[in-house]
Amino acid sequence: MQKQIVDVALLFAKLCFAVYLILSVAPLVIARQQYKDDQKERAAHPELAGPAAVDFPEIVRALASLVEGLVKAGPALWALIGSMFFLLVAGFAAGLFTTP
Repeated sequence: MQKQIVDVALLFAKLCFAVYLILSVAPLVIARQQYKDDQKERAAHPELAGPAAVDFPEIVRALASLVEGLVKAGPALWALIGSMFFLLVAGFAAGLFTTP
């Protein structure tokens, strides 16, 4: 029974970590594709390309939305926490944290 608990906990840890990786990498791939599309658009219309004006209130609003997003802890973070939890359960079931 103890080995089965370890096996199931490790399986769930791997599953949660895979979900974390998917949720973390997918937005990066989408952003990269959008960046490439923007570069193609700028190359096609050089007269529209110019320096972007960034003002201080925009930076403050962006920082506020970043902090708000971190507070809300999305599914990727919960998948990583779940992965660590199941690894901890597997360690306890395997007897890694017991003293001889």
